[in-house]
Amino acid sequence: MISVEEACKAAQKVFKFRWIGNISETPKHFLISDCGENGETKYTSILFSVDKRTGKVDDYFPPDHYDEFIKAVPVEIPEQYRVKTAND
Repeated sequence: MISVEEACKAAQKVFKFRWIGNISETPKHFLISDCGENGETKYTSILFSVDKRTGKVDDYFPPDHYDEFIKAVPVEIPEQYRVKTAND
């Protein structure tokens, strides 16, 4: 099993985004979305999945995985992947 930090690193390496806007966890995957430099959801944001067992990164289309997606649990974004705000 990979950690949430390893999942972030793997997704960032494959999809070349800078900031993470959201992470959720299912029994089999971490679901990760990117965001803009101010934490805003980008029009082009895509949801990525990282397989917890293999570390494989892929696009994730929620309607294709609805039963899994609705049960996803939010996970805290590791500090090094968070957008820095004026309050940080």
